[in-house]
Amino acid sequence: MAHVVISKRLVAVNAVSGVGTRVLQLSVLVWLQQYLLRRISAEEYAVLPVLLGAMAFAPLMTHVFAGGLARFCVEAYAKGDARRVTEIVSTIFPLVLIVGAVLLVGGGVFALNVNRVLNLDVQRPWEPKLMMAIMVFSFAFRFVTAPFTVGFHIRQKYVTRNLIELSAQVLRIGLLFVLLFGIGTRVLWVVVATTSATVASCLAMVIVSRRLVPEAAFRKDAIRWSIAREVLGFGLWDLLRRIAVVIRHATDPLVLNQLSTSVQVAALHVGSLPRQGVQMVVRTAVEPLMPALTAMHALNKQQALRNAFIRGGRYTLWFTLLFIAPVLVFRHELLGLYLGEEYATYRDAAAVMLLRCAVIPLAGGVTMIGRIAVARGRIKALSIVQLSVELANLGLTLYFVAVLHMGAVGCALAGLLTVGISHVVILWPMGLKMSGASPGGFVRRTLLRGLAPALASSAVALLLREWFAPATWGSVIGLVVAQAALYVAVAVLCSTGYDRENVCRLFRRRYNAANRSPDDEQTSGYGRDASGSPGARRD
Repeated sequence: MAHVVISKRLVAVNAVSGVGTRVLQLSVLVWLQQYLLRRISAEEYAVLPVLLGAMAFAPLMTHVFAGGLARFCVEAYAKGDARRVTEIVSTIFPLVLIVGAVLLVGGGVFALNVNRVLNLDVQRPWEPKLMMAIMVFSFAFRFVTAPFTVGFHIRQKYVTRNLIELSAQVLRIGLLFVLLFGIGTRVLWVVVATTSATVASCLAMVIVSRRLVPEAAFRKDAIRWSIAREVLGFGLWDLLRRIAVVIRHATDPLVLNQLSTSVQVAALHVGSLPRQGVQMVVRTAVEPLMPALTAMHALNKQQALRNAFIRGGRYTLWFTLLFIAPVLVFRHELLGLYLGEEYATYRDAAAVMLLRCAVIPLAGGVTMIGRIAVARGRIKALSIVQLSVELANLGLTLYFVAVLHMGAVGCALAGLLTVGISHVVILWPMGLKMSGASPGGFVRRTLLRGLAPALASSAVALLLREWFAPATWGSVIGLVVAQAALYVAVAVLCSTGYDRENVCRLFRRRYNAANRSPDDEQTSGYGRDASGSPGARRD
């Protein structure tokens, strides 16, 4: 019988494998940015973030068709209705195929005129056109194959999927080395290597996913247009949320490219790398939660959802600030060593880094709000709020850049003000209402415990920085390690017995059968109260 397992151990294993894959990807990214910045002009380097910013709008044309695909398939499988999975995939695939063809044609026309549309002035005008065409093809290919990869979400085989992505990263790294060192240093080769790896991974995922869930296939007689209305209705509201995300990440480099200089575009990109990297890892780590959260909603496990909101926010703060806190304390030293002599050119990157990362303590505590909203199928209000906030952010960004001429710092400051204030005033109360958590519990169990390690370790690290004045990689790394060690120690003191118990359980290969509840897998390990009811255990 079809079902979706709700297991904390399974989620943790999937999350760890995903984080490992992302760490490798980020390591390559960090090396690549430094390699390019030191060997090509700012004008040529700025082409990549500008094109990536333009491509960020592509999912808006497709998300309405694919946005709810995995969510509805997981919900159907959790209820034991495997036939409905076939109906969902069969109904959505023809629509996806048509949209993919339109995307290729429209993207090709855009690629031919990309230099004029995006105001790109480069020595080799054909390169941005070719890069954009390759990126459009890569996106269209991934979009068309998406319906046949839902098996990884349904069966929660994220480890398998991450192994495929890891292999793709190895292929990408190999191609990058061959092209950069064998032919020459060009931004073009980054796009060529990435697209080649993407196509290979998509093909492998389709093959493996079909074996995991054979029901995720196209059958002409399984098309149900009523399903299309349901999935597309969800996708339309989720589209607003995606538009907000695109505005947040894509418009800043485009605004700077039009109203400022290429140096400011590069400074914004470099200064945003730590936050982008950590957010990428967090998204990868929490993605395996989505099938479990959807199954909790389908099976009406409300206490488990409340616990997921509270603990998810705390764990997110602990994880993100473990890396962000040292970056903020030693940002000048790290950027100076990372960029070398080029640091004088991109000096605004340090201020951007501070402002970009300062919003994390405010946003990290409610990181689960979007996941729970999707799991419950209640994304209308959240989507409207997020889109409104990002439009306000865009307006403030235009004012800071066009009127006050603040450049990259203005973009980062606008984001801190609008995103930070909106989280405290709107999204915190919304998250509490949607999850059913109490304000006092959120403050005590998520915010205070989640922020304490960063505050304590940063205060000590600032004193050490003034005392030792680090100027070499060895001295900076030594102080960063010392701060991280103190951070972990404080986090252990702030953790609960339940946190430590679960960490121990995750590393046990076998459970003691006498102590294991027969429905542990179904309650996601959230514990039991004195009366034996599942999911009621508190921190």
